[in-house]
Amino acid sequence: MEIAEAPLFDQEGNLFIGHSNGLVKIDLSENSGVDITPFKKKASVTNFRDNAVSGLFLDRDKNIWVSTGRHGLLFYNTKEQKFETLINSPSTFFGRFYEDNSGLLWFGSSRGVHKYDYNRKPFEKYIVSDEIDDEE
Repeated sequence: MEIAEAPLFDQEGNLFIGHSNGLVKIDLSENSGVDITPFKKKASVTNFRDNAVSGLFLDRDKNIWVSTGRHGLLFYNTKEQKFETLINSPSTFFGRFYEDNSGLLWFGSSRGVHKYDYNRKPFEKYIVSDEIDDEE
């Protein structure tokens, strides 16, 4: 059974649904009727790397960030319609996404918080320590 984990609407009238067996793009715009595009690991044309999608985020440039169950963080360039793996870490689960007012992207993960700056490209990682004293 496929479980829908991550619905997302973009500004073009598309609904993206991430689930346990891939990602589906449903074009709901008035001009197209209903057009469904599945993205799965085997579709090498788009570079989609993992079928287990756990989260989606639409940034201010209309690109989509995809957290996966086994391959970390993917970036979907909506203009080129291709995926790029930005963090390939099978042991890291990405949860929440946030874009601040200056355009920096923040990602919460099982290994800490990651910051992405479009201008500088590399991720900065802030580790959450197990040594934090709960009694303070």
